[in-house]
Amino acid sequence: MIRSGMRVMTRSDTRSNRPAIEIADILRRHGDAYRRVHAGHLGRVERRVMSAIVACRTEALGGHMEACDDCGTTRVAYNSCRNRHCPKCQGRARAAWLAARQADLLPVFVAGEVVVFL
Repeated sequence: MIRSGMRVMTRSDTRSNRPAIEIADILRRHGDAYRRVHAGHLGRVERRVMSAIVACRTEALGGHMEACDDCGTTRVAYNSCRNRHCPKCQGRARAAWLAARQADLLPVFVAGEVVVFL
C-alpha cells in the first residue's frame, strides 16, 4: 500500500485501470499538426486545455515522493493539471456524477416485448 496524502492506494488502484492509450498520448503525437491545420479555429482556451492535458502527471508539472509504510518502496508521483477538461483529473468526479445520475433514473421494466417506463 502506498500512502498518498490521506488516501491509501493499492496496486490495483494505480495501474490496472489505465487504458492502453490516453488522450494525452494522442495529443502528444498529433497535437502540433492539429494546431497547425486548425490554427484559425482554435481559441486560447482550447490551446491551453490541450497543453494542460499533455503536461498532466508528467515531470513538467513537478511531483512528489510517495512511500509505502509496509515495505518502504518509494516512487515519484507527478502532479496533475486539475483542468476540468482533463480525463485523468476528472475521471473519478465524472464516475461519481454518472452514478448519482443513474440513481436518479426511474427503473425500466420489460414485459414481454413492450418496454414500460414508470
